[in-house]
Amino acid sequence: MIRVLFIDDSVVARRMVSTALERDSDIQVTGVSSGKLGLARLALEKTDIVLLDVEMPEMDGIEVLREIRATDPVIPVVMFSSLTARGAVATLDALSAGANDYVTKPQAQESAEAALDYVYEALSTRIRALVGTRTDPEIKDASTSARESSRPSFRPSILAIGASTGGTEAMHEMLTHFPDSLPFPVVAVQHMPPIFTGYFAERLDRLLPFSVIEGADKMDVAPNTVYIAPGGLHMTVERGTRGLWLRTYDGPKVNSCRPAVDVLFASLAKLKQERILGVVLTGMGSDGLDGARDLVNSGGSIFVQDAASSVVWGMPGAIAREGLATKIAPVEQLAKNIKTMIKEMAS
Repeated sequence: MIRVLFIDDSVVARRMVSTALERDSDIQVTGVSSGKLGLARLALEKTDIVLLDVEMPEMDGIEVLREIRATDPVIPVVMFSSLTARGAVATLDALSAGANDYVTKPQAQESAEAALDYVYEALSTRIRALVGTRTDPEIKDASTSARESSRPSFRPSILAIGASTGGTEAMHEMLTHFPDSLPFPVVAVQHMPPIFTGYFAERLDRLLPFSVIEGADKMDVAPNTVYIAPGGLHMTVERGTRGLWLRTYDGPKVNSCRPAVDVLFASLAKLKQERILGVVLTGMGSDGLDGARDLVNSGGSIFVQDAASSVVWGMPGAIAREGLATKIAPVEQLAKNIKTMIKEMAS
């Protein structure tokens, strides 16, 4: 039985989440109405995962999260946030403070049943994935071997990053270890909804020496800039009239995602004159696997985050198990390898 503690001051929200997750006989939900009650319950009862509202009176979700992390650095915490500008900023603050993932509250569903379906699908998969990473022997004992490359040192002309659960902090950590100037453009997919990706790009832009912006349709691609795929849209890189540019569009979801890493990687594999380095960081599912295969077949290289440092070793693990990765390591080590490539390009 997976024991979930849901901390939210809304009776309606607590009832909705409890009702939705009743569909899974392996999940038991205990709901409380305040951060103080939640902290007291955590101290008294065995809990496997915490679901935490962002905006609450007395103690907001971030304050509660910091109290949890002060005593338990490993219990998974998922934020339950509103799909608003305020909710996006608060959620990003929570991820920086140690939350593992987030789910946005249902918005304008056709019916109460549709809202329950959304909550169940969004939460049950995350709960199982985050709790599973603590117990799954395959994850704990995952191989760290990567296929050997006989090629000389790889010098990329484009860096592409894909990430999901835990990826905002992993991507920030990676970019922090890069030099102040980048000789290539960086294109990135982080699984996030609309509004969130814009604030994520703005936050990274304030913290890093190079430009970080949310990608837009027909935007030219230039070195020393990171382009974050906009939430709710796929993003590709194509050769335009002036060189490389971005295309964004509202197509069908791929791997239940939009934007999808597979869509970005597949577009880059078609750019035969470019040398593509793909990096896949922590995340649920296997988005990026097909695209990684395309990149490798077109002459690109793939780095993936290792199991030990990933919040969820789904996306990087799928690529590693297929033998497509040329490097499997913690984020800091991957960044150091890329930094070495940049130095070689300047020499």
